[in-house]
Amino acid sequence: MPPILIASADAALICDRLIVDGYRVFAARNAEEALKALRSARFDCVILDFSVPGLVEEFLTRAELRSATVYSSPDLYVNFRTAEVKRDEQRIALTALEMHLLQYLIEHRGEVISREELLDKVWGYGTSPVTRTVDVRIASLRRKLGNSELIVTVHGFGYKFAG
Repeated sequence: MPPILIASADAALICDRLIVDGYRVFAARNAEEALKALRSARFDCVILDFSVPGLVEEFLTRAELRSATVYSSPDLYVNFRTAEVKRDEQRIALTALEMHLLQYLIEHRGEVISREELLDKVWGYGTSPVTRTVDVRIASLRRKLGNSELIVTVHGFGYKFAG
């Protein structure tokens, strides 16, 4: 079942029922616990108590990072709506899958993303077969972007976008 974060002083009341139903539930009784959980993990569902100071602002900031339509840095320009990618003012042609992979990595920049997560979220595989698909696509994306330093391999864990 998907992980759920409940950030509320009354989290225990809700958690018990969800755990019985088979959900993985993380309870935070105050803003500090909730912010720590939000910064260290991804949740499929977040239940917020709007009276917890600082929590809503942190959640909205993270949501804005995930919904950006343009990524721009000195090294790379990506417009997710038009599928336009440029490096040094030169257009780069990406396949739809490569664009989706790049977008996922950028949306989670600085985070280590496992091969299994990429197979699930980008390819849509419910289970993770033993495959080199991710490695091959990452290598192709690195070649096309002309900068292997943008996508970093974290040996034993996965990949992260460092742009």
